Amino acid sequence: VFASLCVAAFFAVFIFRRTRCAFCSRSTDDDIDEDYHLLKSDESVDCRNSDSQLNRQYSNDCLDVVRRVVCFDDESKHIIHCSIPFVCQNLVNGLCEIVEIAIISHYLGNKQMTAYLIVHIFLGTYSEFLMGIGEATATLISHAVGFGNNHLAGQYAQIATVIYTVCSIPVMVLLYFTIYPTIRWLGLDHETAEFGQKLVNVSVFSLALEGIGEIMEEFLCAASHEYFTASLDILTCLVNVLAVSVAIIKYDVELWFVGLIHLIVTLLWVIAMNAVAYYSGWLKVYLKGMLMNNAFENRVAVKHIVAASAPLALGNLLASAEYGVLMIFASYIGPDAVSTWGILCTVWETLEATTDGIGDASEIRVARHLGKGNPEQAKISSYKSIFFALIASFIVSMCCILLHGIIPAWFTPDPTIQQMLRDMIPLIGLANMCIAFGMVSWALVTAQGRMQYATIAVTLITWSFTIPLAALMIYYFRTGLEGAVIAVSIGYTLAGFVLLRTLYNSDWHQISKDIQEANGFTGECYSDDEDDSDSESKSTRLSLSSDSTWTTKYSSRLITNHIDYDTEECSSQD
Repeated sequence: VFASLCVAAFFAVFIFRRTRCAFCSRSTDDDIDEDYHLLKSDESVDCRNSDSQLNRQYSNDCLDVVRRVVCFDDESKHIIHCSIPFVCQNLVNGLCEIVEIAIISHYLGNKQMTAYLIVHIFLGTYSEFLMGIGEATATLISHAVGFGNNHLAGQYAQIATVIYTVCSIPVMVLLYFTIYPTIRWLGLDHETAEFGQKLVNVSVFSLALEGIGEIMEEFLCAASHEYFTASLDILTCLVNVLAVSVAIIKYDVELWFVGLIHLIVTLLWVIAMNAVAYYSGWLKVYLKGMLMNNAFENRVAVKHIVAASAPLALGNLLASAEYGVLMIFASYIGPDAVSTWGILCTVWETLEATTDGIGDASEIRVARHLGKGNPEQAKISSYKSIFFALIASFIVSMCCILLHGIIPAWFTPDPTIQQMLRDMIPLIGLANMCIAFGMVSWALVTAQGRMQYATIAVTLITWSFTIPLAALMIYYFRTGLEGAVIAVSIGYTLAGFVLLRTLYNSDWHQISKDIQEANGFTGECYSDDEDDSDSESKSTRLSLSSDSTWTTKYSSRLITNHIDYDTEECSSQD
């Protein structure tokens, strides 16, 4: 952790020296540039004095940006308002997962708990791979909704659902045939592998259903119904953990029945969400794009989905596979270390709940601003999100560190695993503070539509630095699981600063223009959003020059110079 903090400090100094306040100068420095050229053109002015004045001007602008970030204004309220459902949803989900693992451990034994944890990690790895489609769709839908293109938003949802369903079939087959030999390869006995195989036989169907529900959930969140989706998800988690608790405690069922309960509850969740969304009229303006056409005929939309999903799916797979590889490293230490690492992953996911929630909210918020043509607001919103994430991660990590002596007893009665958890939980708490800003930066770079860059940065650092360092710490220095935690902390800290510098050096105006052009090739009516009254949004939503290039039959209807769509009626005729 000390090494991670040192690396973080070094990169912080390096980044801020190199960027030289570029993050605040690119958008509002027209007058500064004029002053600079005036100073340089005036032969009577000493160049050293002019540079000094320019540096002072840059410093004042830096302080102005810092004040805008820290100030609790309307944008801060919007971010918090949007983050609350995501944070609550992730926290309840994580806590319910902890309760479920604790019940399995205390009533079914360590073997079934270990099988559950291994299956959970590998299911999560493949689920994250498939959810790259959902995350990319969430960003594209937010761009379309922010731009006002409801027809395109509905088409994105249709395309993503079909692609996810098709891609989930080979993943289900792969899981079915590989989980038993994987558990045996980790050095665990035949009985544990059998428990895992029976659980996977049922859980693979939950994997497909969860993805379909997640895409609809992302769609509703982009359409400003995040409170409903969070409430339904929280209710689903509570029902799920209650049903599992009753089944295990009262009827003494085996582990595969837990997977069956998950499948039934997931099916009810998908049905309830789609039914409420439909009968509430929330999907009315999107239905034509979702159901009343073949969205795959819109090849540009399909191309956008594939181009955005592929890097995110690959990045999620490699990032999640990191924990699977580290579990293999843990098997070198012993079977107890495998169980401990599985529990630590669950605790870590719970600690990241607040950061993930803020990241999800900021991704939707920033993407919507960029789609509307508000690059300045998007930039400030991204910096505010990182600031709030750092505060939230500090509070959650401190609570975890203070409770590190109590938490292990919740998971298992095994004294060996309890002691290992006591030693590791404080390190995880400190590591969570180091990597919080990196997780939000990943979401913000994704919101810009730069999925490829985020994937390449994180993947290269993970597999060229984190994994080799963890192997060196465990196999050569024999540090135990502490080495794995330190390697993950340093790796994510490095990745976070790379993504943070990317945000600081972003050309937000060009990114917003590119997003608007990408979402202007088809459209129906424009969405109602709480920020539609924003003056900048009204004047720049589609003030594109007439020399823009468009490739579809809607171009003549959509693109004219400086049209105000708040007074223009939307036509749906071909």
